[in-house]
Amino acid sequence: MKSKFLAVTPGAGVWREEVMKISFLESPLSAKSGGMKMLSLFFLCLALPSLAEETNPWLNKVIPQLVLASGKVYETVKITRIEPDAVTISHEAGIMRIPMEALKPEAQEALGYDPEKAAEARVAAAEAAAEDDEKQLASAALQGEVRALAESARLIRFEVWGVRKDGVEAFGVTYKDRGNPVREKSIHYVEMDTALYDLYEGQVLSILAVQIGTKKVDGRQLRLWKHVPE
Repeated sequence: MKSKFLAVTPGAGVWREEVMKISFLESPLSAKSGGMKMLSLFFLCLALPSLAEETNPWLNKVIPQLVLASGKVYETVKITRIEPDAVTISHEAGIMRIPMEALKPEAQEALGYDPEKAAEARVAAAEAAAEDDEKQLASAALQGEVRALAESARLIRFEVWGVRKDGVEAFGVTYKDRGNPVREKSIHYVEMDTALYDLYEGQVLSILAVQIGTKKVDGRQLRLWKHVPE
């Protein structure tokens, strides 16, 4: 004998009907117990939602209209994203992100709104935005510094007298100052990434560099140049 009944279960504010099929099967022990019957669950047929819908069944659902707490109405709404502090929808006029607080209480409940989680999400988003702004400012400052160095850089020619990790000792630095050739007779220091080049003593180099002050090397105060890679 088979029977059916409707199991009406709530799903995040939505009532849905699910059909459960059950049947009375004879127990293996029934022959010894005078034909007693036991009720066993034969098959459960459920319309299982997708993984996203398991989190919230409203995700990617289309509803005729969404009415906000203010009374504003959006027609033919599809909920495309649910966040702790907001919901993103597509509707007849476009796409928009709506704060959870702007929704009616029943909609907030259906979408799983939690004021504490919403506040935490906003703080995290603000911190991430501030960090991103700092990175962009630092990048812009660095680019500005590089441009400034490039604009003030000169083509210098010199003989390598010593190679270190962060630069080289340079002798006979030659460059042009306002169109006039200048040749220095003292040892200078040129900061550069020496690991990128095959450098050796006695080598003559011509590079772009900018003079940025002095540097103390082995007790000597040397005029300092900074290499500007092309």
